[in-house]
Amino acid sequence: MIAQPLGEALRADADNADAVHALPSRPAGDRPLAWIMIAIVGIAFGAARVVWPITLTDRPTAPITALAHVPAGILAQPVLNDHAFGGYLIYRGIPPLIDGRADMYGDAFLGLYRRATHPDRAALDELVDRYHIGWSILAPSNPAVALLDVLPGWLRIYADGVAVVHVRDHATP
Repeated sequence: MIAQPLGEALRADADNADAVHALPSRPAGDRPLAWIMIAIVGIAFGAARVVWPITLTDRPTAPITALAHVPAGILAQPVLNDHAFGGYLIYRGIPPLIDGRADMYGDAFLGLYRRATHPDRAALDELVDRYHIGWSILAPSNPAVALLDVLPGWLRIYADGVAVVHVRDHATP
């Protein structure tokens, strides 16, 4: 509704500036109709945001419900996470073990992480011991989930279609 009149107003200003070379040019800020239209659009978007707030829902990169089921005492401990969840964990103030910025971790770490999550029991044990992992949040399709399900010392506390959460027995406060 607003785009066409706004475009016509801006085009008219541009056409007038090209057609009248003898007249002094108008400063860019001297376009009241265009600025009024821009303000109206901004207010409309702001009002729409208030009326229809954005509700975050679970998705492959944001395990919102799963994270809500992790006790606060556990959240403070180092986590073995699916790399796709790294950004959301950072957003929530939880330091991830890994995130999408693979180039900053180095080949040795990435190799250990890959072996541990595809799953090599010895690599998983090494990763958990080296980084003092107290819990995990992995995608259900991650092969390490099945290994954590049967490993002594690990307990599955939550699972849904986006994430599976395990805690180490000694990690429970």
